Amino acid sequence: MTSKMACRARHSPRRQIEKDFEPLVDGRVKKIDWMFYRSPVTGKVGPTGPLREYLDRRGIGVIEVSGAGVL
Repeated sequence: MTSKMACRARHSPRRQIEKDFEPLVDGRVKKIDWMFYRSPVTGKVGPTGPLREYLDRRGIGVIEVSGAGVL
């Protein structure tokens, strides 16, 4: 398990997605999930639409966690 904090606009999350995707393709892992927590700034939880679509295309699951637990 690895943990990463918010992606900044100058850093593309696609690079990290591709790095995370490699062990899935190689068969080293069977499943990869990205967990998204509620933003204390915006109050929103989850990835943007385009990011969610890109994760879906790579077979990476999305787990949204509110303050009370998994949504």
